[in-house]
Amino acid sequence: MIFNETNESECLLECEERRFLNSVCNACKLNMSQTLEHLTEAVQSEWHVFDKGIKWLRYSGVLEGISSLLLFFVAMPLKYVADKPEAVRITGTIHGILFVIYVVTLMQAALVLKRPLSWSVKIFIAAIIPMGPFIIEPSLKREQKELLKA
Repeated sequence: MIFNETNESECLLECEERRFLNSVCNACKLNMSQTLEHLTEAVQSEWHVFDKGIKWLRYSGVLEGISSLLLFFVAMPLKYVADKPEAVRITGTIHGILFVIYVVTLMQAALVLKRPLSWSVKIFIAAIIPMGPFIIEPSLKREQKELLKA
């Protein structure tokens, strides 16, 4: 009788293991098919990655350029003419953060787009020069349109 109970419990355990393994295998098949679908979509929409790289570079460049103009033409006159140094402190901090974001998006775009160092240097120098991001923006827009066509 003990022997039969042992066989019965082993059989139940084995059945439970099989059910578990079957559910795991079905989940794996489902996950693999979902993963393959995701990879296929990623390859088909690869241009979105390129587009986003240059799009964020353009956006951050415009924001950095605006903050530079605000710093030079609003905050600095307020500091020296109206004796309000906090204007430069606040605007300068915002401009510094936006400049760092611009440099990070520049590095990201250069890596994603596989651009040469000279491309990155040209855009970086434009970021340092007042009005530079606005001067370089049309060429980045043109480059983005070319990427969308390809």
